[in-house]
Order: sequence, then structure tokens, then C-alpha cells
Amino acid sequence: MYRFRFRLGLTIILSLIGIAVIAQNPFDLKSRLNGDTTVVAPILPDTSGETTPRVVAPTPPIQVPTPTVPKIDSTPLQPQESLELQNPAEEEPSEPAPLLSEGKKWFSTILTRLNFFSGRLQLNLDQNVLFGFTLIILLMLACLMVIQRSMLYNAYRAVSNDNYLRFLLREYQNRPLIYRLYYAYFFVNLGLFAFLALFRMSASIDGNVLLMPFFVAVFIVIYLIRHLVLSTLGSTFPVSKETDLFGFIIMLINIVLGIVLTPINIALCFGPPSSYKALIFLGLALFVFLYLFRQLKGIFISGRILSGYLFHFFLYFCIVEIAPLLVIGKLATTYLGVR
Repeated sequence: MYRFRFRLGLTIILSLIGIAVIAQNPFDLKSRLNGDTTVVAPILPDTSGETTPRVVAPTPPIQVPTPTVPKIDSTPLQPQESLELQNPAEEEPSEPAPLLSEGKKWFSTILTRLNFFSGRLQLNLDQNVLFGFTLIILLMLACLMVIQRSMLYNAYRAVSNDNYLRFLLREYQNRPLIYRLYYAYFFVNLGLFAFLALFRMSASIDGNVLLMPFFVAVFIVIYLIRHLVLSTLGSTFPVSKETDLFGFIIMLINIVLGIVLTPINIALCFGPPSSYKALIFLGLALFVFLYLFRQLKGIFISGRILSGYLFHFFLYFCIVEIAPLLVIGKLATTYLGVR
């Protein structure tokens, strides 16, 4: 009886287990992973009597990536892009500044036109032309000496004595013609000195005779601008007495320089070639000395306002006194071949 009950219970348990196995496969993962499409193959009988479940995973379709062909830019390489591929050491020098190139073009045009007119007029620099220049400055000096011989002495006395300077200033305001004639003589001598110095020291001007009056006109324009600036400052600010005195000192010192340059110009015209360099440096040294003396005299005259307006005086000195010299030096070294 006991054995019958045991067998009956074991049979029922095995039957239930078989029904559970048939109803749900324990290897089925579909209920565990949502969305999984794994297919469970049925249990096939094996010849060896064993049952082995096989899980077959679906093979996804093979996606062959579409090859992307890079687009080739057919635009030709621009000049600025080609510069990036060059060796920096082999790059060409950059072009000069537009202002410098325009100035060079302007000056070259003037030289070309002066050479053209000089060729048409058949003016070649020779001993006859130099003799004509010398004759002109000597005739001008003789006429000025006849009109007022004591100008050189008066100018020397005025720059050394402030009271006599103010006395001559009143005389100049009453009789300006004689002073302006001496001033014109200075411009002629300064232009002739610049022309002869460049001709003796540099061959870039090719002996163009018309450059001599051109230099005279340039110096006249420079000093005219200087006097206009002084006059404008005197009429704008309460410094009219100081600006009038300083402008008159500029005129007197230039008159002295014009008379002193006369023998130097004659020696440059007819002197031996071995003395040219010494004469040119002598003329430049006189110009620098008188320029510095003029600036010191101007500082003494403006002592009343210098302490209160030091910055304004510094601006005037840089713009009106230093800047023109730098511009003239740059033009001479760049366009006239002066070294």
C-alpha cells in the first residue's frame, strides 16, 4: 500500500513537470527581454536519446556603407593662398608704404620733367653755367651792399643784444623791403649750395641746371610755412611779441648765413675737386651751428612762457623745428642718393 501511494505521487509529480516543460521552455528569453526576436528552435529527438535545445539568433542584414567620394575643389589657388606654401625665407620684400611710393613717383615725375625742359633748352652744367651762377650772386650782393652796407653788422649786433634786436624789429616793420631783399639773397645762395653739394657728391641729379631754381623754390616754401605758423600762433595765443621776435631772429640769422655761403659757393664752382668735401661739410657745419644758436635764442626769448607751457613748447619744437629737417633728410637719402 505504501509503495503504491509513493509511485502514484511520483507519477503525478513527473506528469506535472512534463506539462510545465511543454507549456514553457525555460530557455526561451522572449519573456525576459522585451523586443528581442530570438527564435527558439523546437527540441528535436537525438539518436543518442538526449535532447539539446538550440538557440538560433537571427542574422541581421549586412549593410554595406556607401563610399563617400571627397569633393575636389577646382578653384585655382589665389596668390595670397600660394604665399602660405612658400618658404618664409624666400618671400619677396613687401612693397613700400603707399605714401612713400606716391612721394617717390611725384619726385621722379618732377625730375623727368626738369630733365626734359633742360634738354629742350640745351642747359648743360659746365663752366659757363657755373660762371653765370657766380655772376648772379655777386651782382645781387653788390646791389644789396649799395642799398645798405651795414646789414651784416646790424644782424650780428641784434642777435647778441636784445634791446638792439627790438630796435631793428621796429625798423623792419617800417622798412621791410631791404630785409626781404637780403632774405631772398639767402634763398638763392642756399639753393645754389644745395645744388652744388648734390652735384659734387652725388651723380643722381645728372647736372640738371633747372634743379637749382627748384631747390630755391622748395626752401622758400619751407620758410614761408614756418613764418605762417609763427604768425598764426601769435594771433591765436597771447604770445605775439615772442613770435614776432623769434621770426625776426630767423630772418637775421638766415641773412648772415646767406652772406657767409657766398665764398663757399664760389669755391664749389671753381675750386679744386679735392676741396669739395671739405667745403660741403663746412657749409653744413655753419648751418647747424647757426640753427642751434637760433634755437637757444628762441628759448631765451620765450622764457616768460616756457615755464608754464612746457608741453606746448615741446609740441611746437617737434612739429615745426624737427619734423621738417627729418623730412628733408629722408627725401635727400631716398631720392637723391645722399649717404
